[in-house]
Amino acid sequence: RATDFNLNDWNLVMGVNVMGNFWLAKHVIPVMEAQGKGVLVITTSVAAFVGFPEHALYCASKGALESMIRALATDHAGKVRVVGVCPGTIDTPMLAASAEGWPQPLEELYADVARRIPVRRMGTPEDVAKAVAFLISDDAEYINAVSLPVEGGTMALPPW
Repeated sequence: RATDFNLNDWNLVMGVNVMGNFWLAKHVIPVMEAQGKGVLVITTSVAAFVGFPEHALYCASKGALESMIRALATDHAGKVRVVGVCPGTIDTPMLAASAEGWPQPLEELYADVARRIPVRRMGTPEDVAKAVAFLISDDAEYINAVSLPVEGGTMALPPW
């Protein structure tokens, strides 16, 4: 929550999610421009668009990346495409760690979440990888300055 964060939380979340991507852009974009083309894919999150309870700092960091994608795409137009991928509920160790301390067993919690997602399953890292593979392919050469949600239709739902 915004009322509970401290400077260490801020530095960690913004450092990894935002500053890390700025450093990446600083070093990879000149190489891409020198070779005449390239695609930078930044991992954001549906948290950039949905106000997840108790996650204001994380949501803010992912929202910053959405703005960064648009700015970088215009700054480096014609040589570098900059796009994002916005995972939703993806079965990863990070998701499992976020469920620690919940009263339900993890398998039960995951089954409940999967029932709520319109495709009726949680996403996998492979789902995200396939989206990224598409975004960096020539089939996506006209896609720029936007992010592709990979969330099984979750953002179409009313608040849970």
